[in-house]
Amino acid sequence: MTGGYYSDIFTFLELRVELCTGKEYCATPDQMKEYFEKENQVNMLLFYHYVDLNDYENPIKMLLDDILYIPLETDHRTEVNVFY
Repeated sequence: MTGGYYSDIFTFLELRVELCTGKEYCATPDQMKEYFEKENQVNMLLFYHYVDLNDYENPIKMLLDDILYIPLETDHRTEVNVFY
C-alpha cells in the first residue's frame, strides 16, 4: 500500500472475517466459540518508511509498528478501518 489520506495516491486494506455459511466445511457454533475464546484477536504488523534528514549516507529508514490489535468475538460484528 502506498499514498496518504490527503494525497493523490490513496490505498487501503479491507480485511473481513465472516462466519461460514456452507455446511460441508464449516465449524459448529460451539467449535467457533471455543476457538475464539483462545484466539480472540488479529494482530497487524505495519511497515513505515521515512526519510532521516540527518543521515545523508542512508536516509531511508524503516519502522515496524505492531500496535494494531483487533479483538474478535462471535456474538457481534467488529469493523476497523486502516488507512495508510
